[in-house]
Amino acid sequence: MIMELIDANRNASIAASVTVPLEHSSTWWKTWNWHDGLLMHFVPKDWSFPTGITIKNLWDLWYHGNRSEGIRPYRLINKKLDVRKKDYMIYSRATVVLKVLYNILELQFHPPMLLPNISSLGLPESDVLFAGVYKVFISRLYKDTANLSRKDEISYGTAYKLLTMHDTEGNIGKKRTRHITVSAEA
Repeated sequence: MIMELIDANRNASIAASVTVPLEHSSTWWKTWNWHDGLLMHFVPKDWSFPTGITIKNLWDLWYHGNRSEGIRPYRLINKKLDVRKKDYMIYSRATVVLKVLYNILELQFHPPMLLPNISSLGLPESDVLFAGVYKVFISRLYKDTANLSRKDEISYGTAYKLLTMHDTEGNIGKKRTRHITVSAEA
């Protein structure tokens, strides 16, 4: 009874911060008790953030969840409570790739108020939206590359590496740089 109240309170606080559409009823979402003295978790205890999946698969999991396992959309998963520390970097990289895709999506909708709630879309509509965003993403990511074979199969990890290696006009990704200072005493 107490755990149900705690879980209900947690769900209410998430609902207040994130709009969950009615079409995506949480009836298929599960919670798991890890017996760690914390609240109920949104993922099973042995769950790891997926690696090596394509950007399209990540998009689907992020906005629509994993119905076969009962895991809610990954954007609603709490990083500190549900993602294991060994997966923090993977989760953060996935988040960066998805933010870049979302930024492209925002640029396509003027004014931004016309931007649809991706989670409220059905999978076919979400696929159409993704295809348009992905086409722009790939063209900017591989703008100077002649070999675009297998571009539809790149993983989000590969996309993250490419985003950090290449300057992508500033508004899509952040170029990672090292700042090395040399002291006068050396």
